[in-house]
Amino acid sequence: MSVTKTRIPLDYQPVRTTPEKIKALFPAVEPHGALRDFVAFHLHHGTVSADWDAAFLGWCSGRQHKADEHQRDTKQTDSMGLPLDAKKRATILVSTEGDYGVRFLAALDRHLQDGLDFDTAHAATIYELEGDGHE
Repeated sequence: MSVTKTRIPLDYQPVRTTPEKIKALFPAVEPHGALRDFVAFHLHHGTVSADWDAAFLGWCSGRQHKADEHQRDTKQTDSMGLPLDAKKRATILVSTEGDYGVRFLAALDRHLQDGLDFDTAHAATIYELEGDGHE
């Protein structure tokens, strides 16, 4: 028995999946926006599938996974409380800006050691180094 694969219909609407079910399974996914993007993507790429409802659930699962990953990344901090994504940017700053980058990190570190939260320490560092010819 052969399974028939079809291109996604322009007016595709999930049969077995409701927006409420999507929201319950994947809280970070906005069902209507996800459906719009899903249809547009598969129309553009000419994808064929035997089960578009299952494909849509997989799409939503992927979006939830990306949202969870992003949330995890922004919550993780190093031993000094510096957010890891900010630490990556700071490493790039040092590698591209040389001495200024080193002074920036030293000032940022000092402000964090003084007990400032990251956003306040970052703003204070920018203000402190404002006259260094960098913005």
